[in-house]
Amino acid sequence: MVVVVIMVVMVMVVVVVVVTDGGGGDDYDAFCRSENSELHHSREVGKREQQDLSLENEKLIKKLEILAKYGPSATLSITTVIL
Repeated sequence: MVVVVIMVVMVMVVVVVVVTDGGGGDDYDAFCRSENSELHHSREVGKREQQDLSLENEKLIKKLEILAKYGPSATLSITTVIL
């Protein structure tokens, strides 16, 4: 029997930017808003990918459980049901 374990680890990266305000506050504010927007978008994309992979992992685990239940002799008939 083959056991497959699939793990997804989402790594969050935190970026800290330190800039002295030399009178160009509006430019810095615009930069921060843009950077913040990009980080939020990246986080949402990562969450969606993690959810998709989690669902796929659940499907694969169910398939493995079915195969383990019926054993290797029933593999041919089970594959038609699973696929």
